[in-house]
Amino acid sequence: MKTTTLALILALSLFGCDGSGGGGGGGGEDTTGGGEDTVVPAASCADLVDLTGRSFAITKLNATFPTDNLDPVWAKDIASYELVLVFNVVAHDRDAGTLTLTMTSALAEMDGETPVAYTYALEPAQFQTTLQDDPNGCKFVIPEDNKIALDIITPTVSKPFHIEGITGSGVIGDDGTTISDGFLQGGIRETEAEDLCLEVVGLGTVNFHWFMNMAHLCADYDLDGDGTDDAYFFEGFLDAEITTLFQPGITPITSLVETCEPNTDECL
Repeated sequence: MKTTTLALILALSLFGCDGSGGGGGGGGEDTTGGGEDTVVPAASCADLVDLTGRSFAITKLNATFPTDNLDPVWAKDIASYELVLVFNVVAHDRDAGTLTLTMTSALAEMDGETPVAYTYALEPAQFQTTLQDDPNGCKFVIPEDNKIALDIITPTVSKPFHIEGITGSGVIGDDGTTISDGFLQGGIRETEAEDLCLEVVGLGTVNFHWFMNMAHLCADYDLDGDGTDDAYFFEGFLDAEITTLFQPGITPITSLVETCEPNTDECL
């Protein structure tokens, strides 16, 4: 079993429907801070300002090997607002210390080079979490027993694609304006990649499955738990900042990729 990890941004960048779990290669030990113990909200988190209605847009996304060399590209897309991922706090129960959040890709309405509004581009994933005290604020966790799936779309991919079986975590700052130490991990099915194309600098439009095969990066993650690697492992780290531009509703993103030739070749 290969231990290659894939941080896809094809968000490429970077939550629903429920994800199906699998303990495949690259997963390693639980790094999300989850577990079976009951979490009691810490006093500092109980004093956190009511976050209901607040939204956070990602400002940084870093990948692990082998896609870390694309970090500068993703930074450019974030800076140009072609890649926008938004967390929205649907509900914050301060007495119970719980948050309900949604997350997915968003479309940035632009006035020249300045965004004036964000709306989700796809149906968002939703999860509930219990806040935990953290030295840098209040930590939220997507636990192993409540995995989610995240749909992603940007103008430079041919279709929305799905990262499944996601666990992760993040830390909301004491003033409720930032998310730091964000971490997501899951998988994208190999069959999903077969008709997924994207724009790659220097190569133009390429089929993602073909691209991975050419790099000798085969599926390395057992997403459905049947003992066979059927997905590419995703791992990414992100930060986000509060935004007042988020608006309710869904506005689709139009792909700039006009054609996508499927590829079903076996990975060798």
